[in-house]
Amino acid sequence: MEGKANEALAKFPNDGAFRFYRGIALLHQRKTTQALREFQALHDEPKVTVGAMLASIAAHKACQHVDQEEVNDLEFKVKEIRKRANSDELYYAGVFQWLWGRADKAKEYVDRAIKNVNQNLDAVSLRGWLEISLSTSSNLKPEIGRASCRERV
Repeated sequence: MEGKANEALAKFPNDGAFRFYRGIALLHQRKTTQALREFQALHDEPKVTVGAMLASIAAHKACQHVDQEEVNDLEFKVKEIRKRANSDELYYAGVFQWLWGRADKAKEYVDRAIKNVNQNLDAVSLRGWLEISLSTSSNLKPEIGRASCRERV
């Protein structure tokens, strides 16, 4: 994932989404210091603000010495920003939660993103993947995908 994000950043160096994905890749590789630097630079990036702050919280918690004051500050900021977040910000917050293994939390963000902008196709697509992730049966019902699409069209 880091390699693909770096390739994309070579073409689009100012794209916050690709920097966000690179940060997630670094975090998954346990390169928390590098990931934190990447996420902190994105705290004011319009599309990925909420996702970057959530990722920063996760990165801080993954450190040996957790800066609890910074975690608390970020959690407070996320609560405030989340209230007025746009569909893209909610989508990227959902992406982070899903890639961090928290599909239930991701679903909450994605549902709010879809509620804000019914035609956010990225959010609708992610919602379908989340339904699959959250499904407990191995026999996925085709109605899940149809219902998701029916709600959004």
